[in-house]
Amino acid sequence: MDEARQVAEALSAKRMETLRNDAHNLNQAISRRTQQEVFAIARKALTDLARALNTASAPVLVRSAFELPTEQRAAIQQALNETFSAEIQVRFETAPDVISGIELTTNGQKVAWSITDYLASLEKSVGELLTDPSKAPDRPQTKSEANADHKSKSGTNAATPEEAK
Repeated sequence: MDEARQVAEALSAKRMETLRNDAHNLNQAISRRTQQEVFAIARKALTDLARALNTASAPVLVRSAFELPTEQRAAIQQALNETFSAEIQVRFETAPDVISGIELTTNGQKVAWSITDYLASLEKSVGELLTDPSKAPDRPQTKSEANADHKSKSGTNAATPEEAK
């Protein structure tokens, strides 16, 4: 009985270590996914913006929830001019429906930056990671897990009801 209790305690400790490792690996995967999403969103926004501005015939419309101070308007104007090496005509408007973000509309196209959009994209991506384990990085098998797996396959160890789950 003592030997069985010791084996059960050892298995329990191994399971706890495995759970900690799995949680750590999941946190790392979420962190990497977050970084990938941020960079992908930035690349897409800049590409869309470049396409829209290159074909614009009317002034670019910049909308935000609150009126932008003169300094911010000037900074946006300067950033657009420098980024696209052209004198971009900009018109500013306030729009209460643009929450936590800013919109740039030109030539029938709109590029919007919004915390809401970013969070929705991140939520979807992390949800996929959580529901599809194949998208998470593989966790290497520990030596003790490999030994236990080998013993159970060779028939020298019977699985407990807990392990069978």
